[in-house]
Amino acid sequence: MPLKPKVGFVYHVKDNYFENAKDTSLRANKGKNHSRPSLFYMVDKTNANIFWMIPLTTKAEKYKLLYEKIKNKAGKCNGIIIGSYDGSDCAFLPQSMFPVTLQYISHVHKDSNSKKPLPVDEDLFKEIKQNAQELRANFFTVRKGETIFTDIIRLKNLMLDELRPASPEKTT
Repeated sequence: MPLKPKVGFVYHVKDNYFENAKDTSLRANKGKNHSRPSLFYMVDKTNANIFWMIPLTTKAEKYKLLYEKIKNKAGKCNGIIIGSYDGSDCAFLPQSMFPVTLQYISHVHKDSNSKKPLPVDEDLFKEIKQNAQELRANFFTVRKGETIFTDIIRLKNLMLDELRPASPEKTT
């Protein structure tokens, strides 16, 4: 049965996405069979075959410090959200969001106890989604590196290129 991603659930992204993307700012997988989890937060508004992902990490303490530093300096920090997922404190990183297509989604993250797909808490998801949307809106005026670390325009174009059917070879 084909995978049908659901918004608000966490998925693992295949290694070949990071190899094809060639973006050093992406939080790539740590090695064979150890894919990083990413929250599926929305379907692209211009192409329903593109899924927007937000990486998460269990290194919440590291990101709590960074969150406080940014918040103290700028007044707010919407690039990092600390919350609980699957029984652990996690940092969700909208500042590192990226687009994928279905071919790059490996599998849904499952509850460590019940082994059932585990959604992100509804209130936490709303906060993450709102912050991610604000960051994406600001991206086009502030530019890469100041709000979002990945080059989301280049990565989306890469995904769009991969979705286009190959041109048939001309015969003469």
